[in-house]
Amino acid sequence: IGAYMLHRQAYISSNSMDKLMPNISYSESVRQLFDVDNHLPDTTLLQRLRYNEFYCHLQRVLTKVDLMSMGNSLEVRVPFLDKRTITEASSWLPKTYNQPSDLKLPLKKIMRKIYPKSIVNTNKKGFAVPIDNWLKGPLKADVYTSIFDTTFYGGHCFDMVELRRFVNDFFDEKHNEAWGVWHIYAWQKWALKEGLI
Repeated sequence: IGAYMLHRQAYISSNSMDKLMPNISYSESVRQLFDVDNHLPDTTLLQRLRYNEFYCHLQRVLTKVDLMSMGNSLEVRVPFLDKRTITEASSWLPKTYNQPSDLKLPLKKIMRKIYPKSIVNTNKKGFAVPIDNWLKGPLKADVYTSIFDTTFYGGHCFDMVELRRFVNDFFDEKHNEAWGVWHIYAWQKWALKEGLI
């Protein structure tokens, strides 16, 4: 489970990651964060997964979500993810609410005193973006220019043959790890913008 979670955060499968960076290993602090005993009781394992989701995935995206939502006059989940709130909820939530569908009940009970049910019971709406379509459409030429025709920043850490094969295989429909390709592309675009290469 820990290995699955770790590579899920990288958006690149473990097999691909091992090929792309054969001589690089994760830091001890990262390994500890994703160290999960697969034999834990279900409720404890669920708590570890939630802890990991908060301290890994959400910490990576909260800044972007907060800035973009404030810039467009939207109020989203960021205020509910204050560390004190998370710590308090973690202390009693597993004992009271065991099913995933129950997790928002405490919040919904409070909100029903203020807002109509039609608002409180509205289904979750995400902010999905068509990464696959972008990469294979309007960005495809620039992806190739940035990754294949330009010195790759930090290339000494990567097996560049495997990295470029990974990108090519995505366009040849041999895998669907669009977010992995996006991360490679974004890394290179950042280095170019900052004048690092």
